[in-house]
Amino acid sequence: MRADSLDLRLADGPSDRPGGDIAAGGDAWRLTLPVSPLPALGTLVEQAGADLVVSGPVPADLRQTNVAAWRDNGGSVEIERLTLRWGPLSVEATGTVTLDEALQPRGTLNARIQGFVEAIDALVEAGAVAAKDAGLAKGALTLLAGPPGPDGVATLTAPLAVANRRLFLGPIQLGEIQPIVWPR
Repeated sequence: MRADSLDLRLADGPSDRPGGDIAAGGDAWRLTLPVSPLPALGTLVEQAGADLVVSGPVPADLRQTNVAAWRDNGGSVEIERLTLRWGPLSVEATGTVTLDEALQPRGTLNARIQGFVEAIDALVEAGAVAAKDAGLAKGALTLLAGPPGPDGVATLTAPLAVANRRLFLGPIQLGEIQPIVWPR
């Protein structure tokens, strides 16, 4: 991967808890992917960024038992800003992610998305969404988004959720997420 510009930040978070919190963030501009997971969107990501706070004492060793203890002691990731500008797709989101009993991500982000119709087409082309489901998904999301704004672009404001290794946008399942395999 190559980026024209990269900005990374890491600091102690706002917590007074033992072990503290970690605040991290960064942005990459004009990120060139060696291979696009969604070829229809291309290999150039105009901008990708995030600001987050990881709560609780983060284990130095990310083995299953340590990650489970972090989760059990209230460990979470507060996403204060998540942005993506990739071809016609534009995403802005905030929310919280934790780990479920299987140590897989779960959470909900409040998302504002433009270019969702093109993104669904890209998911179909990549084989991540069945073509037979795409029309219904595009129609439902277009209804949820409402009429386009003055710029002619529809903006969908909906929850983006991950649960049981499935990704949902509003009530529509977008696909499955590969499991995180934590070392034993």
